[in-house]
Amino acid sequence: MTKEKLDAYVGYQQRMLEVYGSLLKGLHGLGALVDAGTPEAMASARAGLKVVEAKAKAEAEARAQAGLSEADVNGIAEVVTAVISQRQLGRTLQYEEELKKLEALQARLPPEQQEGMAAQVASMRRQVEAFEKLADARREYGDANVDVVLTREDELMKNYQEMLRVFTGTRR
Repeated sequence: MTKEKLDAYVGYQQRMLEVYGSLLKGLHGLGALVDAGTPEAMASARAGLKVVEAKAKAEAEARAQAGLSEADVNGIAEVVTAVISQRQLGRTLQYEEELKKLEALQARLPPEQQEGMAAQVASMRRQVEAFEKLADARREYGDANVDVVLTREDELMKNYQEMLRVFTGTRR
């Protein structure tokens, strides 16, 4: 992955956020399911297919505008998802803050009890380092690819969170 391809992917991703928002509105506009075989069901099925076709066309147009192939998008998305979802999970679980609390607790204990907590603190420290350094993603996708993703971490994180909002219906 190159910085240029990632930059193009970020633009593609932002365009797809608009598409997915419209797609979900279109699907909601179809209304409730009706009995199969009725004229209403046939009309609803045709309308549903039009929404799906519009999504596929919009994806192809967004890829073309970004200068990316389907393989590019899928490959970049795999790395981005691995990196950004792990970063999001680390933030959500607040491992770093929990480590600080655990270390503060350990420091307040008598020396013999501090030794008893040493293994727990060390284990938590390793978890924090794994999240911060993205060890699993680096092993799977390589340092260079992870480092490129991190150059756009803020935007990719924002897009990731927005995508979650789109699909959970909490988008403002």
